[in-house]
Amino acid sequence: MAYDLGAIRRYSLPSYARISFVTQLGNLLVNDPFWTVVTLTPTNGINGATNGVIKLTNKEDPYMEFMVGVDWNASYGAVLRFGLKKQGTTPVLDCYSDSTKTTAYDLPLQSYNNGYPAKTSNANAASQMIVITHKEYVFIMTTPITYTDTDYPVRLYLGRCKAFEEEDSVYGKEFFGIFGYLPLGLTGNSAVEYGNLNGYVLSRGVTKKNRSNQLYGEYEFVGSSQIISPGPGGRVIMSPFLIGNAEEGVRGTFWDVNTAVFKNTNFYPDGSVIDIDGARYYVLHCHIEAGSWYPYSAGATHNGSIYTYGYNFFDSVTLPAGIRVMLFKI
Repeated sequence: MAYDLGAIRRYSLPSYARISFVTQLGNLLVNDPFWTVVTLTPTNGINGATNGVIKLTNKEDPYMEFMVGVDWNASYGAVLRFGLKKQGTTPVLDCYSDSTKTTAYDLPLQSYNNGYPAKTSNANAASQMIVITHKEYVFIMTTPITYTDTDYPVRLYLGRCKAFEEEDSVYGKEFFGIFGYLPLGLTGNSAVEYGNLNGYVLSRGVTKKNRSNQLYGEYEFVGSSQIISPGPGGRVIMSPFLIGNAEEGVRGTFWDVNTAVFKNTNFYPDGSVIDIDGARYYVLHCHIEAGSWYPYSAGATHNGSIYTYGYNFFDSVTLPAGIRVMLFKI
């Protein structure tokens, strides 16, 4: 099902099997006005994927392109793998195959836990999917159905970032990337720094280029959303997703995507439109953020490494009250 909201489109899928994440995403977006979707079935010989690959090409700027594939192993479950380069005649999941980080740029769809081998290896575990598209991004959100304790609720931003200052077009036009529910690019002991018990309450994504024009620029990001709205006079406090790193400082934000916490679902239900400071925003409720897997989670699952970082798409997994929402400017 799809809804036409002018600047954005919303798609929903009541249930899909974990292993078919990518093919179902491709099916949802086949007629999207902002992105051209090419489904490579089953994988067209692409290294690093066993169960589907799609290529998302921005219609306004065809140079902005994403590859998304699923790799599945009965021992470790399913992971998402990505590509950021403009693809040629032989597509590749270049974050996996061409970078030095390989599996550290994977996003597992479930936690790896020796106590639940059947849950990890169940290729048909079901989740619900909601997708928001815009001419600058694709946002994907899932809600686990079969295993709410071990399957991750996906929060995935694939798209352009908005820089705070005008940038050189050599690298500025390639300030787009992948930002998900687990920090990307972590290897070895560096992963411990992102554990919720060790003080970092943020995540990390990867962009095609950094300000030094180097491929695979890694940036921390955080959406500060714990303050409950609305306050007196109906004031809504929303927060951008800030993107930066130690070398560059804060470079920018997600493109017109914010987050907030509402007191309850009576204030602006899911799918409603809200006016804030003269601009209109589409409201998407985010229901499940915590599970028994938190803060223990698996990274780089296919090489057997187990990291102890937490789920940090937002600045906290749990809230003192209220419901977290995403706000998409329309």
